[in-house]
Amino acid sequence: MIGRRLAACSDRARRFVEAAAVVGDGATLATSATLADVDGPLGEVEEACAAGLLDASACASPGRLAFADPLVRAAVYGQLTPVRRLRLHREAALLVDDEQAALHHRAAATQPPDDTLADELQRFSDRSRTAGQWREAAWALLESGRLSARRAQREQRLLRAVGLLGDAGAVTGTVTRDLGTTAAHGPMRDVTSGYIALVQGRAAEAHGSLHAAWTGRDQAAPEVATLIAQRLALHGAARLRGVEVVEWARLALELAGPDDPVRVEALALLGLGLGWIGWPPAPHRAPTVDDALAARAGATLALDVDEVAARAAVACAAHEPTRAGSVWFAVWSYMWSVRASVAVGAWDDAAADAERAVSLVTESGHDWLRPLARCAAAAVPAARGEWAAAEEHAAAAVAGPGDYELMVASAGTARALVPAARGDHVGVLRALGPVAELVEQAGVDESGFWPWQDVFVDALVSAGRLGEAEVFLAPHEEFAAARGRWSTVARLARVRGRLEAARGRLPEAEAAFGRAAESLEGVVAPFERALLDLAHGQVLRRAGQRRAAAKKLSAARERLGGLRARPYVERAEQELAACGLAPAKRNALDPSRLTAQELAVARLVAVGMSNRHVASELFISIKTVQFHLTHVYAKLGVSSRAELASRFRDDVTSDLRGSPSGH
Repeated sequence: MIGRRLAACSDRARRFVEAAAVVGDGATLATSATLADVDGPLGEVEEACAAGLLDASACASPGRLAFADPLVRAAVYGQLTPVRRLRLHREAALLVDDEQAALHHRAAATQPPDDTLADELQRFSDRSRTAGQWREAAWALLESGRLSARRAQREQRLLRAVGLLGDAGAVTGTVTRDLGTTAAHGPMRDVTSGYIALVQGRAAEAHGSLHAAWTGRDQAAPEVATLIAQRLALHGAARLRGVEVVEWARLALELAGPDDPVRVEALALLGLGLGWIGWPPAPHRAPTVDDALAARAGATLALDVDEVAARAAVACAAHEPTRAGSVWFAVWSYMWSVRASVAVGAWDDAAADAERAVSLVTESGHDWLRPLARCAAAAVPAARGEWAAAEEHAAAAVAGPGDYELMVASAGTARALVPAARGDHVGVLRALGPVAELVEQAGVDESGFWPWQDVFVDALVSAGRLGEAEVFLAPHEEFAAARGRWSTVARLARVRGRLEAARGRLPEAEAAFGRAAESLEGVVAPFERALLDLAHGQVLRRAGQRRAAAKKLSAARERLGGLRARPYVERAEQELAACGLAPAKRNALDPSRLTAQELAVARLVAVGMSNRHVASELFISIKTVQFHLTHVYAKLGVSSRAELASRFRDDVTSDLRGSPSGH
């Protein structure tokens, strides 16, 4: 059908459309007209738009061209004869200013082998990789391999390109099939296979391939050994083994050159590992220069919530510079940015960053990070009672036998969020059971990294399993105190207060609540403070101290209301009602039936973003934004953007007033 439309056009219009198809993304009126040898092409543009070949709305912008659909461009390009295609690419290479575009046209106009152009593409790939432009680097290396005369060099370049595609989040079935076609063996093949297995969450396969690569590292170039060490550090992070992360990251740094891109991510991994094993290092080992650098470079990956009040602004902005890094680095940075924002009460910021992380993971194929991103994305909706969105994220955060420990811990934590918000202790214990049973517990138990311990103990207390709660709680309290993690000390002291109250030991409960309050002195942690006041108020009311209970419960309700944490507000109001106080009227807005993406779209539209801006923020198409917005209007009973913004305005403004993040 596209061929018939093209054939029906005038000769000038047909040549113009074919030239635009060859130029490809970013085709301009001037470049396409020169390539087609068409002067004054406005009439041809109008003719092509009328034929449904070019997009009239996009072409309305001065000098800009766009096809009606990517498939239209592919069909036009596909009907070109090989000779005409090569000639147009050769001429286009002389017209474009961008280096990558020129290389693309030169490669498309060249029949392999061409070692001179292959080497030029290799150098472009190296420069792109140093700049963190992983997709551009991978494309250039794939083309370099295609044009290489020697089979060994061709296959080595293909293997490196596949690894770069993994960094870029472009791991597809085609990529893994390409990997399977190469006959190359040795450490480069093994590290590439291991990395793809890691990205796809196949822990045992990744372990075998990566360690086989390290065993055979002497057969490869020095930079391959550096890459293997960095991949093994990443594997250790997925296994939640801090000691391994530190060892492999340090080794990668020792092997890496000063400008090697591996160095940046190795430093970040070292920072993460040091946090997992307790920074600063043990007394018998003096910190290295790289340790100090890693503490800064890895800050957004290993952010201890104890430092969040002082460093929240840095963490919240962390995702901007990481866009140039690999996908796993960006997603993990988003994760800690979410943790920081949640801790300081900037929940709308947290929800937006979490949705970006989910979109990146969904688009990239980094399945090993799916539960981590979904866990981050479920936190705010669960705490706010936005059940449809929270349950959607929790349901997607699944982990099975043989999956990485990171996936198991993230999935269990994510699936505990909704029952915790609903006060369903049975559901919490069911969700966190696999986390508590992990064989390798060091990375799971490290204070400040996985805040699940207090949720687990709280559920044990609510279930009346007080002995089990004590056995679990005591060592975690000692560990948190030894590490000096005030956030974990506060959370565990809060549940210690509930446990002692359940035993009928009120003085001990009061002492525990006092320790929790002392740990929170001078820091911005509205949700944790509210949970403490709520728990303390509940204990005081049951002890018959209604006046003191009402004071605590009122403070909790005020903080929870500012966060729009509806389930917890309702809990505080029920307790206040039992004290004889009538609850205040709440906002009627009820977004609980919105799906995760509907809620994300609604939030951004409500603060004035255009559909195009929303699409960019969430890494989705404009049509997808429009689709979700239609459902949002129907579910919330609104008919316009202004009405949607009005319904959200009071909540958004109150949240911004209460947000200490300042961004």
